[in-house]
Amino acid sequence: MAVKVNWTLNVEVSEGPKVFQAETIEAEAYGKVAVEVVAGGNADVEVQPSAGGQVEMLLICASAYGDGLTYQLYQTDGSTLAVAGTRVLNAPHLLVGTGAVDLLTEDPKKLKVTNDLTEDVTVEILVARDATPPSP
Repeated sequence: MAVKVNWTLNVEVSEGPKVFQAETIEAEAYGKVAVEVVAGGNADVEVQPSAGGQVEMLLICASAYGDGLTYQLYQTDGSTLAVAGTRVLNAPHLLVGTGAVDLLTEDPKKLKVTNDLTEDVTVEILVARDATPPSP
């Protein structure tokens, strides 16, 4: 049975354009995890099972943001995803649809968060995916 994920985007430029988009995507499975990352520390988070399927949506958000909060996405073998590299989490990151998620070149399996902020931070990851890996 498919899981429906509703998402909404609302962007307004003061005295300028407004963009509103609301959609529903369907996926076979989802996972949500929250991890506390102490100030000056780091944490590894499993984004999906190592035998996971095609990611349809990836959301990474935190209780606080800043240039000192970073993450790296990893593939199954533990190597860093070349395109993703180290990313600064200074606002929520949302990739919706395989076209956006394909920017990562590979489906992420693990995420390493580094917190160089002066406060502890809770990082939440929500992933929606097809449960079966795509055929090569």
